[in-house]
This record gives sequence, C-alpha cells and structure tokens, in this order.
Amino acid sequence: MNTPSLHPIIQDLVDTLVQGYNLIESMDDCTYVSVPTHVKASSIGAHYRHHLEHVQILLQNLHDTTVDYDCRPRSCKIEQDRQFALCYTQKLIEQIKNLTEHDLDKTLVVAHRTCTQDETRCAPSTLRREILFLVSHTIHHYALIKLIAESFGAHIHKHFGVMPSTLVHLNQN
Repeated sequence: MNTPSLHPIIQDLVDTLVQGYNLIESMDDCTYVSVPTHVKASSIGAHYRHHLEHVQILLQNLHDTTVDYDCRPRSCKIEQDRQFALCYTQKLIEQIKNLTEHDLDKTLVVAHRTCTQDETRCAPSTLRREILFLVSHTIHHYALIKLIAESFGAHIHKHFGVMPSTLVHLNQN
C-alpha cells in the first residue's frame, strides 16, 4: 500500500493504520468485541475505535483550525462491528492520502482536557506535529490491543505495537 507520492510523515500514518487494519482483518468478530475477564480492560474494538476517532477528529477539523480530541463521537458501531471498523479505516486512509506536503505546515490549535478541575487546555500546533502524535498514539493503543489479543490466545507479530524508535534501538544492540 506504499504510495510513492506521499510525504514520508503522511505515509507513516497510512502505514500505521494499515498495520492495524491487517490485524483487525485477521481476527474474528468475537475476539474484536470481547472484554478480557481476568483483567479490567476494554475490548480490542474499544481501543481500535479510540485511535480511529483521533484520526477522524484531526481530519474533520483541518478547515476549522481547532482540533479538540476530547470531542469524539465514541461510535459504538466502530467498536462493535469489525467489518464497519475495517471500512471506516479504509475511508480514513483514503482521506489521509489526499493530504499534501503543503498541508503539513497548516497551523492548528489543539484543545485537550488535561485535568478534571479546570477548562480544556489549548496549544498551537501544526498538522505535521499532530500526525506525529497520531502515529505515536496509535502505536500505543496497538500495544494494548496486542496484549488483549494475546490474552485470547492470538499470536501477534513481535513488532506490532512497538514504537519505531524502540525497534531501531533493539536493532542496534
């Protein structure tokens, strides 16, 4: 799925989403929606929905310039319907592929609740910075997805859910 015309940062996000897509596609519906009973954790579907909605929020708010990651729809359909989640992932990937290098320097204001007592905090950012955040955020949720899948007996590739910086570090040793 490598598209040579994409800027490397955009391609990194596409590649990261494709990793998740491939894993979700390979599992059955029951594994996707089941909640582990031996630990207090969310389902794979809940973690997958969470990270997809972060991507969705960024893409939807590029024209408004304010991105509030807390204002997510929390779609039960993505969380509970694996086929719908796969189709949704494909749509997001196609939208991401429409981004250009010029888009990366678009300035944004990011709003995010960092505590429960005060108002939402805001900070300036760029699309480039937010894509870097999304790749990291997604991989961290993939690590949780991997743990949940393995608790159900799945065998997940050892590099799934591991940050690229960690993989580079491990390869140097």
